[in-house]
Amino acid sequence: MMKKIILFLSVFFINNLLAVVIGSYDSVSTETCYIFPASDSDNEACGFAWFKEGFALEDNATSCTFSSVYPVSGDLNLNGGNLYLVENIILHDVVNLVTLGHIYGYNHLADLAPSVSSINSVDVILEDLKATLRSDVELKSTITVKGSSELAANGFSIDFDSTGKIVVDSGSSLRLKDVTLSNFCCSSLYCVDDSSNIILDNVKIVLSEDYTFSFGSIQFLNDVELVGSHTFIYSSSQSSSIHNHSRLCVTDDCRIAVGRHDENSDIQPLVFEDNTSCFKLDNCNLLITGSGITFSKGTIELERSVVVEMESTSSLNGLRIGTGIEAEDSVFRFDSGASVLLNRGWVVYNNYEADKLKATSDTARLIRGLNSKIRVDTDIVFPQMVLEFTSLLVSPISVAAGKYLTYDGVKVRLPNAGFELTSRQQGQWYYILGGDHLIELTSGSLPLVLVVQNDGNIIQGLGGFAGYLTLADSNAELSCGFNDLLRSNILMNNGKIILTRDLKLDKDIILTGSGRVDIGTHQFIFGPSDLTWTSTIDWLSNNGSINFNSKMSLASTWTFSGDTTIFGDGGVLHFADTGQIVVEDGVTLKFKNLCLCGLKENNLKCLGNGSKIILENVSGILFGDYTFDTGSFYFVRNVDLKGSYSFLYESYMTSTIACQSELKIADKATIKIGRKNGVEPLEFENISSKLTFDDCGFIITTSGMNLLKGDLFFNNVVTMDMEGSTSETGLVLGNGQEGYDAYFKFNPGATIIHNSGWFTYNNYLPNCIQSQSASCMLKRKNNSYIHINQDITFPNMGLNLESHLVPDLSVRSGVVLDYSSAIVSWPQTLFDIKAKQYQAYVYTMFDDDYVFMTKGTMPLYLVVNGANTGFYGSGGFSGKIILGGPLYDMVLATDGLMHNDVSLNGGTVKLAHNLQCAANAKFDVGGNVDLASYSLILGPQDLTWTSTIAWIGNNGVLEFDAQVNLCSTWTFSGHCIIHGEMNTLALCDVGKIVVAPNSVLTIKNLIIENIANANIECAADSKIILQNVVWVQSGDYIFENGSFEFKTDVNMRGDHIFVYESAQTSTILTKSRLRLDSDFTFSYDPSSRQTNLLEFKDWTSTLLLNGATIYTTTVMDLTKGTLLVRKDSILVADTDPELNISDQGFVFGDGLTSINDLNCEIVPGAGLIISSGNLAYKNLLPASWGMTASSCKLYFMSNTRFSLHESLNLGNGTLEFEDNVTFATGDDAFLTGDSIAHGALIYTDTWS
Repeated sequence: MMKKIILFLSVFFINNLLAVVIGSYDSVSTETCYIFPASDSDNEACGFAWFKEGFALEDNATSCTFSSVYPVSGDLNLNGGNLYLVENIILHDVVNLVTLGHIYGYNHLADLAPSVSSINSVDVILEDLKATLRSDVELKSTITVKGSSELAANGFSIDFDSTGKIVVDSGSSLRLKDVTLSNFCCSSLYCVDDSSNIILDNVKIVLSEDYTFSFGSIQFLNDVELVGSHTFIYSSSQSSSIHNHSRLCVTDDCRIAVGRHDENSDIQPLVFEDNTSCFKLDNCNLLITGSGITFSKGTIELERSVVVEMESTSSLNGLRIGTGIEAEDSVFRFDSGASVLLNRGWVVYNNYEADKLKATSDTARLIRGLNSKIRVDTDIVFPQMVLEFTSLLVSPISVAAGKYLTYDGVKVRLPNAGFELTSRQQGQWYYILGGDHLIELTSGSLPLVLVVQNDGNIIQGLGGFAGYLTLADSNAELSCGFNDLLRSNILMNNGKIILTRDLKLDKDIILTGSGRVDIGTHQFIFGPSDLTWTSTIDWLSNNGSINFNSKMSLASTWTFSGDTTIFGDGGVLHFADTGQIVVEDGVTLKFKNLCLCGLKENNLKCLGNGSKIILENVSGILFGDYTFDTGSFYFVRNVDLKGSYSFLYESYMTSTIACQSELKIADKATIKIGRKNGVEPLEFENISSKLTFDDCGFIITTSGMNLLKGDLFFNNVVTMDMEGSTSETGLVLGNGQEGYDAYFKFNPGATIIHNSGWFTYNNYLPNCIQSQSASCMLKRKNNSYIHINQDITFPNMGLNLESHLVPDLSVRSGVVLDYSSAIVSWPQTLFDIKAKQYQAYVYTMFDDDYVFMTKGTMPLYLVVNGANTGFYGSGGFSGKIILGGPLYDMVLATDGLMHNDVSLNGGTVKLAHNLQCAANAKFDVGGNVDLASYSLILGPQDLTWTSTIAWIGNNGVLEFDAQVNLCSTWTFSGHCIIHGEMNTLALCDVGKIVVAPNSVLTIKNLIIENIANANIECAADSKIILQNVVWVQSGDYIFENGSFEFKTDVNMRGDHIFVYESAQTSTILTKSRLRLDSDFTFSYDPSSRQTNLLEFKDWTSTLLLNGATIYTTTVMDLTKGTLLVRKDSILVADTDPELNISDQGFVFGDGLTSINDLNCEIVPGAGLIISSGNLAYKNLLPASWGMTASSCKLYFMSNTRFSLHESLNLGNGTLEFEDNVTFATGDDAFLTGDSIAHGALIYTDTWS
C-alpha cells in the first residue's frame, strides 16, 4: 500500500574533523550505498556522485554535506544525523526513506519521489527547507520546522497518524502549499509560541476532532478550507490574516471559534488585507468567543447553512462589522440560497458606507434566534433577501439616534407573519414609509410601528397589520392592499388612506382623528366588536363599500363624495347626538343589511336633489321626528322604519320601492306623505314592489296621493287618515288602466282603522283587496268615506261598521261588489259571506260561495245559482234559501235553526252538520238532500210533506220530533237512518219509501202506518234494517227485492199479508226479535224457490208468533234461532198434489249439527198448528224442543205429515193428530211424551 509522503529538506552534517568525500566535481561516478561515518567531520557527497543505491549516515552524530547534482535512489537512512544541502536533493524511484534527521535546507529543494508514501522517523527537523511531495504521505512521526520552510504537496495529502505532527519552532515559519491535511487533530500542526507563523496556501484541512490553535499566527493565501464536523478553535493572542485575493473557507459542518484573546485587547484574531480578502462560511458554524471580534476590511461570504453565535451578552464583545472608518468597511455578502442563523449574542454594524450588507439573491436568509441582538451604529441598507425571526420575542434591531436602517425589498419572516419591506427604520421601533415605500405582506400580521410620510406608500399582499400606524400629516398617503386584518388603529392626522384591496379591521379597531379614506372599488370592513366612532371622515369611493360586522355608534360626521355601499351584515349603525351622514349632490349612498338606529331631525341627509340613498335590507329606528326634504330614497328588498315618531317625507323628488322589495312602516311609527308640486312622492317599480304597514300610522297630506302597481301590506293595527276633503285628494289605488293596479293585502290579524277622509278604489282588476286571514278587518269610523270606481272583490276578512252613522259606500253605476269570504258585522250580527250583491237584502251565490254564521240569524235571502255553495256556522237563517235549479247545490253546516223553507227546485242540499229545523220548516219544491253522516232534525210540529225528496247518506239520520205525513216519494241512497223517536210516519196514498240500489235504510224507533202494496220497496242489492219498529199494514204488502234485517224488537201488525218474494236473505239479528201479531200473515214465496231465505243469526235470534200465520209455497228451512209461540199460530204449506208432500212445508234444524237446531218453545195455553203440508223435525238436541205444560200443543190437522228425523221429547206438552195424518219416522228416531190421535194415523218409515 502506498503511504503518504512528506518532502524534506536536506541537512548538512558537520560532526568530524576528518573528511570523507564521495564522488568528485570533475567526473561522474556511480556510487553504491555508502555509509558516511560519524568519525568524519567533513563528509561530503560531491557534485557528480550519483547515488543510485542510496546512502546512509552512521548515527545521529554524523554530518554530511550534499552537493550532488544527480538524483538519489535506493535506501536513504539519515539515522537522526545532520544533512546540509548545497544543492537540491532529488529523490527518484525507487527510494526507500528509512530514517531522517536534521536537514538544513538553506532554501534548497527536497523533491520526494512518488514511492515515498510514509514518514516514520524520530527526530525529524526541517530547517529553511523547501519540500515537494509527489504522492500522498502518511505522517507517523514528529517534524519540527525551523527557520523559514515550505511544504508543497502538488495537490497530494498528508494523512496524520496518531503520532504524526508538525511543530513550528519559535521564530519560525512554515508555508503549506497545495496540500490536503487529513485526519487532522488537536496536535497535528501547531506553533511553539507566538513568534511562530504558519502560512496556508491552497490548503484543505480535514478535521477528525476538535482542534485548538493556541500560539502564533496563520496567514491564509489563495483558497484555504476547513472541513469536518468538528471545531477549529482559534485562541492565539496573535492576529491571523487573510491575504488579498485570498479566501478562508469554513465548510461541511465545520465549526470555527474565534475571538480576541481577551476583551481588553485591541488585537483582532482575524484581519483582512483588503476587500479582496474573503472569509467564507459555507454550511458551517461560526462562534465568536466571549471577548468578541471586529471585522474590518475584507469580505465575509456566507453560503448555504451557517450558524453564528456570540458567547458574550455584551454588544462590546460580540461581532462588530466595520470601525466607522471608510477604508475599513467590511462587506458581508449572502450568496444565493444562504441561510445564516444568528443564534445568540450581539452583531453591531459600524461600517462607514451603508451598502456593505449584500445579497446575490433574494433567497438568501438571515435567521435571528431568540437571544440574538443587532445594533446599527451607522446608516445601513438591508438588501433584497430574507430576514427571519425564530420567535416573536427576538429583540428588534436597535438603530442609533440619527441613523437609518433602510430595507430594500427585504423579505421578513416572523413565526406568525411574513412580509417584504421597503422602508426606513429609525430607533428600535419606528419604521418610516417616507414616500414610494412598499411593504409586501406574504403571511400573518405585520407587527411594526409605522409612520407614513408623503405619498406613494403601499402596504399590500397576503397578510395583515398588527403594529401601530400613524399618518404624519395631511400630505401623508398610504395605499392599503393586504388581504388579512388591520389589527391596530390608524392615527389619521388629516392624512389619506387609499384602498387597493379590501381592508378588513379586527375587533375594536378604528381610524382615529380626521382624515380621508379613498375606498375606490374595494371594501372597508369593520371588525366584529361594537365601536364608537368620533373621527370625521370624508369617504371617497368609486362604487366601493363599507362593511359593518357589529354595532357602530357614530358621534361624528361622515361625508360621502362618491357612490358607496355600506354593508351592515345584520349590524347596527347608531347615530349619537352629534353623529350624522351627509351625501354630496350627485352621489348615491347605499345601506345594505343594516339597522340605522337613532334617526331624527335631519341626521341622514342629501345635499342636492341629485343625491340618492338606497336602503337594502335596512331597519331604521326613529329616536325623534325625522324629516327628509332633499333627494330621494330607493328601497330594495326589505326595509322597515320603526319607532313612536313620524317620518315626514317633504322632498320634491319621487322615491321608489324596487321590484321584489318591501318598505315597512312598523312599531308605532307614522309616515306622513303626499304630493309636492304635483309630483307623486312614492312609486312602485312594478307589481312585486311592496309597502307594508305594521302597527303604525299612515297619513296622506291634503294634496293626496295616487299609488300604482305595487302591493300594500297591512299587519296588526294600522290607522289611516286622509287629510284631503275629496276623493281626488285622498288615497287612490290604481288609475283604472291594466298593469297599474295597486294592491291592499292584509296579513293575518291585520286591522285597518279608517278614521277619516276618502279612500278610492280605481284598480283595473277587482281582486286587489286581498287578505291572508279571516282575522283581518277593515273598520270604518263615522268620518270614513269609500268610493268604488271599479268592480271590487271584498276578500276573506272582516268588514266592521262602527255604527249606523258610517256613510254608505259610494259605488259607480254598473259596478259589482263581490264578497269573497268576507266577515260582515254590525251590532248583534256576525257572518262570513262569499257571494255577490246586486241589490239590497239579497245575496246571489255562485260556485263555491257560502255564508258562515257566527252570531245571530241571517235575515237576508240567498239565491243559489252555483255548485258547492254552503251555509255554515253557529247561527241560523230566517231568510229563505232558494236553489236556482237541478245543477246547483248547497252545503248546510250550521248548528243554528232553519227557520224558513229551503226550496230545492231539483237542486241538492248537503248536510255537513246536524241541522235542526224550526216548526213547519222543511225542504220543498223537490230535490236532493245529502245527509252524509249527519242528522236532519225535523221540527216539533206535525208536518205534511208533499215534496219528492231523494235522501242520500253515509249513516246520515232523518230524525222526527213529531208525526210526518208523507204524501210524496222519499228515495234513500247510501246508508240512511230514519230515527223516529217513536213518532209516526204515516204513508198517504201517494206516499212511498224507496231504497235505491246498493243502499241501506235503517228505520229505528218508528211507527210506520198505512203500509200496503209496495209502498216501501228495495232494489235487489239493497237492505232495510228495522230496529224497534212497529210495522202497521193497512193492506197486503209485497216485498219483491232486497232484504230485511230485524234488530232488537220489530213488531208487524195488521190483518193483512206480508208477501216475501225477494230472492235475497233476510235476517233476524243476534238478541233480536221479529214479532208477528194476531191475524198477521207472513207469506214466504221467494221467486228463487230457495228454502232458507229467512235466517236466524244464532239462538238469540227469535221469531215470535203471537197468533200469526206463516205461509210458504215451498219448503222453508228454519235453523239456529228460536221459534217462540205465544198464541195459537199456524204453519201453512201450499200443497201441490203433483209434488211430494215432504217437499212442501217446514223443516226445523238440519240433522247435521246441533248448532243449527231451531229451538222451539210453545208457552202454556198456546199451540203450533200445522194446517197443511209437512213438518220435518231434524233437531239433534232434546233441549231444542220446549213444552212445559200439558196445555202446550203441537197440532197436525188432517192430511198433513209429520216427518220425525230425530227423536222428540214432548216434555209436558201434547202432540195431537187429526184424521189421515202421515207419521214418518226413522229407526233411530223416537217420540217421547203424550200424543193423541183423533182419527186414522198413517205410519211410514219412508220420507217420501
